[in-house]
Amino acid sequence: MEELVQKLASIDELETWKQHCQGYSSQEKKTAFERAQSLWIARKVSENTLYLHPEVISDLQKQNWLPNDLQKRMIWASVLVSGEGSDSRQRFKSIKASLLKRHGRDWWEDVYNVKNLHLQLKNVFVIKRLQTVLLLICLWQKLTYSVILLETKYTVH
Repeated sequence: MEELVQKLASIDELETWKQHCQGYSSQEKKTAFERAQSLWIARKVSENTLYLHPEVISDLQKQNWLPNDLQKRMIWASVLVSGEGSDSRQRFKSIKASLLKRHGRDWWEDVYNVKNLHLQLKNVFVIKRLQTVLLLICLWQKLTYSVILLETKYTVH
């Protein structure tokens, strides 16, 4: 059972977990999912790949990484935002269908609305990173320019 928990916790795509549980009973799957969930959340937070407000992360940590219903919605919204690549549209549809089936339309709409906020947050993170990179480039260029000026000034002809 512990092997399954560790395996699930290492898989980024939450929606695929049940595919990795072939041959286990319903109770074993439920237990493994519950134990793997907290490990997965802690891992994603440590990797900075879970787009959640720092206060939500702090609350989750105090709760031993066991999310309440609202936090689960936020986490699923983050999962939707982080979907990239050629299969992202199909993955979105698959997650939507799964969440609708399991939790209903209201729950899904909450996730979808939070996803839009997460997307804006993700864009802010990207912009902040770009600003930092641009600042570093400007500093490097300024330093390079200063060195060239110094070399030119002190070059003996």
